[in-house]
Amino acid sequence: MALELSEIRQQITQIDRSLLKLLSERHRLAFDVVRSKEVTQKALRDVEREQALLQELIQFSENENYQLEAQYITSIFQKIIDGEINAHKIYEDDRVLAFLDIFPANTGHTLVIPKQAVEFVWDLPAEDYSYLMTIAQKLARHLRSQLPYQYVGSQIVGVDVPHAHIHLIPFNTVAEFTNADKQPANPAELANLAQKLFITEL
Repeated sequence: MALELSEIRQQITQIDRSLLKLLSERHRLAFDVVRSKEVTQKALRDVEREQALLQELIQFSENENYQLEAQYITSIFQKIIDGEINAHKIYEDDRVLAFLDIFPANTGHTLVIPKQAVEFVWDLPAEDYSYLMTIAQKLARHLRSQLPYQYVGSQIVGVDVPHAHIHLIPFNTVAEFTNADKQPANPAELANLAQKLFITEL
């Protein structure tokens, strides 16, 4: 017995909702990859891996007899990949890079990293450590001058990614600073904020 149009539409809606949940989970994992690459100074794009992934998905679809054209699969996943790879730099010199965290505790949450390949802040040579801290201090003042927050706190955790980095978190309340329920930031909003905060000299 053929389904009624309303029933078909209802099934499609349920599938769409399931797709949204899966895309959200994928987006979160992809953000973790991007964040790790930003901190460890690895290239954000790996074109060879992306192409291999697309070919693998096409082959998987054929093996499972999903009846999806290769061009359809490529188009969808290329858009997903392109939308996940963004860097939002606010400062850079020959020794230090600073960019907005894609899982911010609060608006303006910034990561400050040395370009030198060192896993922990405490392993930096004294001169490089002092320089990193000086830049972090100047950036904290810059963030406070540009954003509607009274304070800018700092954190050095060192276990989330294998590269030395300092968190700068603007806040008015302790709850804002210690926010554990970090959600992925809106890419467009991050891009606009990075444009506002970008500075060439400190």
